[in-house]
Amino acid sequence: MPRPLKLGFDYFSLDTDFFENKTINALRRAHGSIGVLVYLNLLCRIYREGYYLKFKSLEELSMDIAEEISSAQVRRTAARVTETITYLVESRILDESLFKQSLISGTKIQEQYVLMAYKAKRNIKLGVHALVDVDLVIRNFKVNSEKTRVNSEETAVNSEFSTQSNSDNTTTTITSIERACAREDREPDKPPGVCEIAAVFSREFYMPRAEAYMEASRFYDYNEARGWGCLPHWRVAAVRWNEQKINKKIGEDSK
Repeated sequence: MPRPLKLGFDYFSLDTDFFENKTINALRRAHGSIGVLVYLNLLCRIYREGYYLKFKSLEELSMDIAEEISSAQVRRTAARVTETITYLVESRILDESLFKQSLISGTKIQEQYVLMAYKAKRNIKLGVHALVDVDLVIRNFKVNSEKTRVNSEETAVNSEFSTQSNSDNTTTTITSIERACAREDREPDKPPGVCEIAAVFSREFYMPRAEAYMEASRFYDYNEARGWGCLPHWRVAAVRWNEQKINKKIGEDSK
């Protein structure tokens, strides 16, 4: 008999700028530190169960939370918990339609759940209470991760360029760009990174590394805007890109 699918998590990540978040600051201004504690308590309860929390009555849930976050005046705290939850619903941090069904969840909450499940390599299935599209959340995460990776590579390569002398820029064999590209773990069907393109420019056209990198950035931005789907043979296109540039320069010089 197969093991039942686990929906909840034993822990979840919390951004280090959590207390600087505008939404959290607004919550703190409206309901003080109790409001923030209530929200964190709800997150723990939700992710322990999955991507939403089912409750019997708001009064009972408020009392349970008050007993967990307060050591005195529990009933008074429970009233503040109820006020906070109502604020979260009215502010659309929690979804109103689900709340009317005695369920607590929200779009951001479900997005984080999907990413947690994706990173844990779980089979992600959101039922009738889904507020997000699983495939879209994962696709956006991959795109943002790729952009972060490219930006990190650009920063690293720029740093290497800044430490090189002008004479060293003329060396086009085993460049720092090529070494960076050798470390890339890119899937075959994914667009190339700036480093990989720069390596082609440096190798095929004997460009100084800095120039190759700048031209590769232009080539990348151009094709990123128009879409890589129409450019399956990007290496050939990269060579043609520079050939056209060279021919244009020759034409201008001959005038």
